[in-house]
Amino acid sequence: MKKSASGTQPKIRLFVAVHGLATTTAMAGSHHWQSWMQGVIDDVDATRQVVVVQDSQSGLVTPFQWNRRTRLWDESTNPHDHGRPVKAEALTAGETVRVLSQRANHGLLAVRIVIRRAGAENNNVTE
Repeated sequence: MKKSASGTQPKIRLFVAVHGLATTTAMAGSHHWQSWMQGVIDDVDATRQVVVVQDSQSGLVTPFQWNRRTRLWDESTNPHDHGRPVKAEALTAGETVRVLSQRANHGLLAVRIVIRRAGAENNNVTE
């Protein structure tokens, strides 16, 4: 199979590498992209690690799973403070939240849950 220093073997390796990259890219589709949603917490089930949020724009109720890698954050009302991490007990019905989620296991996994306190809207927090 080896023909010369610039023979077919390097070309085959390049083909396999490019083909493998294309296959990997084709498998990761739009269903893996993350998106933000803002709304009000409707219900929290700490045992099953599910938070149900009513979307502020559409009014639809959406359940989100969370896990140990989900970042729970309490946004500060002080513009010079960036907020603080919190535990799951801080998630209570009636709180306004922003949820960064992605599709996982036939549902939505919360990657980040940010509790929005009154007055925090004017902080111009960038993601």
